[in-house]
Amino acid sequence: MGVNKEEISKTILELEKSFNERWSVGDNRGYLDNYAEEISYFDPIEKDLVLTELGSTASTVCDGS
Repeated sequence: MGVNKEEISKTILELEKSFNERWSVGDNRGYLDNYAEEISYFDPIEKDLVLTELGSTASTVCDGS
């Protein structure tokens, strides 16, 4: 059983293109809508730790101290 690198590459590029097309028309949810629920993102620039679920309002839970 082998990995079809060409098919995987094609799928990834199609997904990226669709996300970028959404972004280009002002819909910044393209990437977020396709994250797995267990994805975590840490922004080293942010002062506060923000926890959120997709579609909900972010809440600050730590002041970074």
